[in-house]
Amino acid sequence: RGYTRMAAGIRGRPGASPAEAVRLAKELYGVVVDEANVSVLDSFEDQNFRLRASAAPLALRSMATAMHNNNNSGDEQDGSVCGDRPIMHFVLKIQNADFSTNISRLEAQNAAMVLVRAGAACWCPVSLPSVSGRFVEHATLPSAVGAEGTSSRHAVRLLPFKCANVLGVVRPSHCLALNTGRMIGRVVRALAMADASTVRACTYAKPRLWDLRCFAQCMPPLLAMVHDAEQRRLIDETLDRFRRVVSPLAGRLPWQLNHGDLNDRNVLVRPAPTARAACVGDSPCSLLTSGQGEGTTATRVPAVAVAVPSPAQLSIDLVSASAAGDLPDLDEQPRLEHEPVGVIDFGDLVYTWRVCDLAVALAYTLVHCHYAVNVAEGMPVHALDLCAALVSGHDEECALDEAEWKVLSALVAARLCVANVAGARQASDDVENAEYLTSALEPGWKALRLLCASSHDVLCVALRAPRPGLCRMVCRSAGANAR
Repeated sequence: RGYTRMAAGIRGRPGASPAEAVRLAKELYGVVVDEANVSVLDSFEDQNFRLRASAAPLALRSMATAMHNNNNSGDEQDGSVCGDRPIMHFVLKIQNADFSTNISRLEAQNAAMVLVRAGAACWCPVSLPSVSGRFVEHATLPSAVGAEGTSSRHAVRLLPFKCANVLGVVRPSHCLALNTGRMIGRVVRALAMADASTVRACTYAKPRLWDLRCFAQCMPPLLAMVHDAEQRRLIDETLDRFRRVVSPLAGRLPWQLNHGDLNDRNVLVRPAPTARAACVGDSPCSLLTSGQGEGTTATRVPAVAVAVPSPAQLSIDLVSASAAGDLPDLDEQPRLEHEPVGVIDFGDLVYTWRVCDLAVALAYTLVHCHYAVNVAEGMPVHALDLCAALVSGHDEECALDEAEWKVLSALVAARLCVANVAGARQASDDVENAEYLTSALEPGWKALRLLCASSHDVLCVALRAPRPGLCRMVCRSAGANAR
């Protein structure tokens, strides 16, 4: 069942060219853009094109500006300007053909984005109207996989583009994790307001690989794909822990609509206000790139150490990691670095256990700490501290109940298993997209090794640590091998 879902994603992937993106933008949305001003954004199953448009209908410009004014996430206008350039920035999203026929699910994604815009005090894209007034269009396009000349019918949407970076390319820090947790908690609260039709469209009748609730059903059939003995052992341990810890508590876990994929490429960040002023020589456009289709072409953004404004000058408190490479405690002198501003990619919406969104975010916090550049700075030692900070922030906005606390670490490990196995399999089937699909595999296995090195009870205590450092010895004992 799990493999069928993965293979479908590869089979239905669109193969549109930048020239076809230019044509669709003009024909469907009245957006004028030169092919030289089209760039491809990373994507797992769909296609996403960033458009630097020279002209667009007034309705799109007005709506993008109005959407910006209705949320407090930033100071750049959506789809209007990026920095000082009079260029409109959009994302043309072309859906996988296998997921283009379910209009109610696409409309549910649009509705969820509106909910987050209105209720989470952060930025996210929303679907913009076509020249025909529709928020979902369709087009017949070449397929990325299959016989030459094969084409399929794909859903198409136009979204505003946010000048921001993705979480995965900035240096982790305690307070970035804390504030990311707060933002994710607000997103979870906003999605809890979804109406019955939205929830119904995102309720799956069959077990689904990426729904952590179904891990014990969907993972065993995929074990034959895992040939490495240690990786197989880690998955077996995770399955055993899931069955012992999660399954008995399944009936006590609250349900709601989940984003489904709050990974470190779907969370947007930017330099905090004073830090942005210190980025001499880096315009917003050259420094920061991101879009609705999970991905970035940006290089790593280093920490920026600046003076700290008073609480009256900032709406949220941001503290960076110290320049020495260690994580500060809360009572140390704070420094600014990056702040979370939004979330993207609502293509994995699912009605499931509420705690799953937090588990996904934690899984990629661990992965983020194990990227090579962060390993070189000793970040794996602080991985569980960062997770505890993210959980603490989330709990401020959306408190977990006792059953959710008990299953959390097991669900984090389950997500790492799914991402590692699915990423490896899809990369072998989609060679052209392999670099993107495999970028988190080695860090993902290291993160899973760190979790499996600690008992479930120890992890439960570590994730509830009220201050960084209380769970650090857990990381030090389990992280030596992970590094």
